[in-house]
Amino acid sequence: MRNRIFVVWIFVFFLFLGGVVQTLAQSNPADRAVPTWNNSGRIYFKTGQKGEGEVYSVKADGTDLKPFITVPGENYSPRWSHDGKHGALMSERDGDYEIYSINADGTNEKRLTFNKGNDWDPSWSPDGKWI
Repeated sequence: MRNRIFVVWIFVFFLFLGGVVQTLAQSNPADRAVPTWNNSGRIYFKTGQKGEGEVYSVKADGTDLKPFITVPGENYSPRWSHDGKHGALMSERDGDYEIYSINADGTNEKRLTFNKGNDWDPSWSPDGKWI
């Protein structure tokens, strides 16, 4: 019985969270790719709400929806450093995917790669010093 209640709570949580994100994003479910959780308690997700790959953030309880990245091109949710202060993300603003770094508050965005081909899937070193 205890396990069944636990499973029901998990189902309700994901049903609620999925509904909140879907309602807030108002976009095609295929456009909501790879949501990420920051230790600030915010969820970051790609929406495609305006026809591009915008990234928005929302508090874990579904309130306080904010745009995070709204530049043209496909943008994907950041991968967060271990301390949650910095993100690394993929963006296709110049015709191919490049890696950018950004602070958790959306400031200090920097392009890190300048290749003619696509750069994908950034990740952080265990010490948080390298992407």
